[in-house]
Amino acid sequence: RTKEEYNLFLEDEINKERILGVIEFIKCFENNGKKTIYYINKYWNSLFQTKETYYLGLVTMLMFYQDVLNLKLNCEIKTFNEYIPEIEKVEKKNDIKHLLKKLNIIDETIQKLDYNANLSLLMDKLIIEMEGD
Repeated sequence: RTKEEYNLFLEDEINKERILGVIEFIKCFENNGKKTIYYINKYWNSLFQTKETYYLGLVTMLMFYQDVLNLKLNCEIKTFNEYIPEIEKVEKKNDIKHLLKKLNIIDETIQKLDYNANLSLLMDKLIIEMEGD
């Protein structure tokens, strides 16, 4: 679970679909909030079924939101340069406080992954916590 492993993940053609899935999940969440729970099978569970793939999906989500925060702070987009229109849309909907909160929740969810047996409940909790104020 290193940056090197993740870079290999990003380069693998098979994972392009997963990356797109994470971005679609984020777009769905940013537009629908807690209602995203109704779409979780379409945007998440169909692509991520094991703890390992959940980990990769959550790290992808974390890196996407880091790029959104970088844009908000007028810093360089580091990972998802090919998805700048999506990053810009998410950036417009969030202030720095909410982006930091989302990054923190995603990071905490990654930490909980090793200790949580029910992956779909973990994602439901992530959605609810990211939406809440």
